[in-house]
Amino acid sequence: MASDFDEEELEFLATLLERRYGRATAFECAEAELGGAPPQTCAAVFWEQRGAQFVVCKTGESRYRAQFFLGDAAAFAGRPEYEDLAECVNTLLRLQSDEERARRGVFSGATAATLSTEEYNGPTVI
Repeated sequence: MASDFDEEELEFLATLLERRYGRATAFECAEAELGGAPPQTCAAVFWEQRGAQFVVCKTGESRYRAQFFLGDAAAFAGRPEYEDLAECVNTLLRLQSDEERARRGVFSGATAATLSTEEYNGPTVI
């Protein structure tokens, strides 16, 4: 099994989540099994916020993977692996935020006025 998250990594994660959500966010440490031949067991941290479930796995020393899941069983991930916990978690939170906005029909540069006109040529939610 890969090494567990150390105290510094857990404190960093707690601080990052508090900044993101504006309050302390509970998370749990666990073990996860990643697919492959043979499957790999690794340390993981998970939490739930805003209708999504998040997991960050530590696959080795300074090696991380992350995904978030939505209630409709959709799963989202950034790159397959990161060497920096901050980049891993920030990318995960950014992806979730982008997905949440897209599902609500909110797009960068769009306002209520432009969304109600045919002039707006922003992305279409499918």
